[in-house]
Amino acid sequence: MLSTRAGKKPNGSSCLARDYPSAPLRAGHRTSPEFANIQSIAQNAYFAGLFDGEGCVSSQIPNRANRPSAARTVVCQVIMIDKEAIEALAAAFGGSVLNRDMTKWNRNARPTFQWSVSGQIALGFMKAIFPYSLVKREQLELAIQIQECISANKSITARRPNPHPDKDAILARRLDLALRLADLKRSPTSR
Repeated sequence: MLSTRAGKKPNGSSCLARDYPSAPLRAGHRTSPEFANIQSIAQNAYFAGLFDGEGCVSSQIPNRANRPSAARTVVCQVIMIDKEAIEALAAAFGGSVLNRDMTKWNRNARPTFQWSVSGQIALGFMKAIFPYSLVKREQLELAIQIQECISANKSITARRPNPHPDKDAILARRLDLALRLADLKRSPTSR
């Protein structure tokens, strides 16, 4: 926008954000699609950085008869003391928020807040932040593959008279991906 004097728009009003029609400063305020896209990109990049630093992605692998079986779901969590950031994650992606008061065990502990999502909601979250993740990129890539494999073959573990012909191969792939994710999380170069 052109300005006639420092800090003034051509009509004489100041250049404060409240004067621009695309600034989302109040509930129900309309924004342009371009601004909403930029806002979404910035939000996903912020959440990726938050997840890289404070987050955890894991695959639940049931252990039956001392041997692991296929992964059932993927879980993403962020645990921190900043309630506002946790509530922002829940508002953007859904999931659950828990207040974890650890003062029962340690009187000097500060309360922490935990955000968790699993399954399809976790898949949507991981796909949104994946392009912006730096630290947990490999973990997210494997976790996305696991959840997509689970989602594509949701009924494969159901007891049916005629099981899926590739059931064993699909379950073996899910287990392999889940074990690779667990190994990656244990490696010293991964966080």
